[in-house]
Amino acid sequence: MKVKIIVCCVLALILLSCLGSRDNSTEKFIVEWEGKEIIFPEKTQFALYGKDFAFDTIPDAEFKIITYVDSIGCASCKLRLPSWIDFIAQLDTMKLNVQILFFLHPFNSRELKAILRRDNFNYPVCMDTKDELNKLNHFPQDFHFQTFLLNRNNEVLAIGNPVHNYRIKELYLKILLKGGLEDKTSDQTTVEVANSTVNLGRLKKEQEKDTVIYIKNVGPNKLVVLDIIASCGCTIVECDRVPVAQGEKLALKIVYKPDNKGYFNKSINLYCNVPSSPISLQVLGNVE
Repeated sequence: MKVKIIVCCVLALILLSCLGSRDNSTEKFIVEWEGKEIIFPEKTQFALYGKDFAFDTIPDAEFKIITYVDSIGCASCKLRLPSWIDFIAQLDTMKLNVQILFFLHPFNSRELKAILRRDNFNYPVCMDTKDELNKLNHFPQDFHFQTFLLNRNNEVLAIGNPVHNYRIKELYLKILLKGGLEDKTSDQTTVEVANSTVNLGRLKKEQEKDTVIYIKNVGPNKLVVLDIIASCGCTIVECDRVPVAQGEKLALKIVYKPDNKGYFNKSINLYCNVPSSPISLQVLGNVE
């Protein structure tokens, strides 16, 4: 119980700092959910949408991460599947016994399946068309609070979406590693960004366009990229994670895949070992 209380207090501080004073009941909400058991529907069917495979039971694992996505707003923006793929790969390299489960309450199942196939997301997904999981647990409306780290007994250890917030990801890893996460930011450096805002101009719908932003390491230590978080799943960021020596440049390749017409302004947060982390970048333009 002592460990759970500490985790809850740390999570409250993280979320309060991220959300500011937007919701004064955030701490009370976290205390309410800490240790709460997530109830799963009796019959739950999962599928891997990139493969011909399905199963209908909740897998047994030391830890589970479940994320619920409703039908409101941009599904691709909420899902951020490429970031989940990177995070799952990171968990696999650490050889952690974690089961990732997605519950999607879709407005348009065909559209969601197309997104899953487009992003090659071959992990368990439940198309919860009747919204059964939410009806059993009454999740908050804010999608930032619709992802949970659970223990083997399906009790909540932490709340928050690790692909939308690096601090939440850091907390998840600390819990999974039982506090053994190394602090990679102890050796700080400084950087120069030639252009933090890039205008891609006019694009056709579904036309991909890419650009490169260079970040120069001008400090005394190597530049280490800890995480990259984009505001939308339409924005993909690629870079070499090898530490960058003093005087060298880090190249960030940004690929934008528009799926809606109109003006866009997407943000990218680069978490690295600089005092001003995260470094904020913007990509904007107009889709005709």
